[in-house]
Amino acid sequence: MKTVKNKVRVEDIARVLNISPSSVSRALNDHPRISRKTKEKVKQTALKLGYLPGLPELMNPVKSEAVAVIVPSLKNNDYIEVLSGITDYFKESEYIPLIINTDGNRETVSSIAGSYRKYGICGVIEIVEDRNINIDYYTLLQKNSVPVITVFRPENDEKTDSVLPDVYQGVQKTVEHFKSLNVKRMTMILKSPDIPIDAQLAESFREVTESLDVDINGSSVIFTKEQNGTIGQLVKNIITKKPVPQAVMIKDMTAATEFAGYAGKYGLKIPEDLLLVAIGTELPASFLSGNISLLRIPYYKTGYASAEMLLYKLKNPHAERKVSILPVDLVLKSSAIRLK
Repeated sequence: MKTVKNKVRVEDIARVLNISPSSVSRALNDHPRISRKTKEKVKQTALKLGYLPGLPELMNPVKSEAVAVIVPSLKNNDYIEVLSGITDYFKESEYIPLIINTDGNRETVSSIAGSYRKYGICGVIEIVEDRNINIDYYTLLQKNSVPVITVFRPENDEKTDSVLPDVYQGVQKTVEHFKSLNVKRMTMILKSPDIPIDAQLAESFREVTESLDVDINGSSVIFTKEQNGTIGQLVKNIITKKPVPQAVMIKDMTAATEFAGYAGKYGLKIPEDLLLVAIGTELPASFLSGNISLLRIPYYKTGYASAEMLLYKLKNPHAERKVSILPVDLVLKSSAIRLK
């Protein structure tokens, strides 16, 4: 029997922050008598708890229309970064971002097509987690003049406006850097081939390594979803494989830090024996003084750009389909720098 998850209420947010429910309600509606600091705390807590505003919260006297922002999980730091960009953009607009946490349940997404009018939803942004999803409801919404913007485009979606990071360009930069240090054997470690950005990273890695005369037989893509065991076991498997890779790109910074720790336990020195680059979001404060290089995916900017694109489509409903591609940065630190 399927368990029904209890809906998060204003009272739940108030209990966590030890403030009154009325203060929470005012903060969610940007009441002028509530401090900016309290508003930010309330909104961050609401996001973490998966709070969905009901009709009273949507009936703001200043903001009367809502845009649905569909997110597959509020426990994923990458998606939280995207959400931050979206909500920051809409702060100065007349639209209310209605955050819908599907928690992996696609039925929640499909139901929007039948209930968007009830909640005053005039546009949709979806953060896509599974590239093989059924996108029929996109067509249904678009037929009813409701624009849909996807972040990380699904497979075979040729009709929806999208915002994507330019992972090919980022991977090319990284592989070219490795090659400049005479590295020919490289491994990329990702989470799942079903995640759109992971699939794009893997495809880009294969294309780039082939075009740049990298040792194809000595280079590989590994998906942790298909592996058994911990990062420690993964490191052991990689270094006992012959030949041992000379460079590793791994998603995300937390996994890269763990990987570096286990590599040291198995006698591999970074960067002397193995170059290491993390793939992910902006560096968290705890890693600002760290030594791990980063292929930085602009998640915040991707969210901001998707909100900007949706607003443009709302004001220009007959505009042609657009795909916006954002540059990816390679931030080099000592884990991927070696003196020639």
